[in-house]
Amino acid sequence: MKPASRSSPSAGPTAPAPDRAAARPDPTTTTTLVRACSNHRRVRLGYRSEAGSQERVIE
Repeated sequence: MKPASRSSPSAGPTAPAPDRAAARPDPTTTTTLVRACSNHRRVRLGYRSEAGSQERVIE
């Protein structure tokens, strides 16, 4: 009698490692966003893509 084979679950594609040279979020901006969210306030955030050509706004 053969032992039951154990098949490992499919892990799927792996995520790339984070870029350690990437810019870090500004602590002041992060703190302001967290406070606004905790106070249930609306926030409008504008930023540029990594290429710098496109401005995005999140509300």
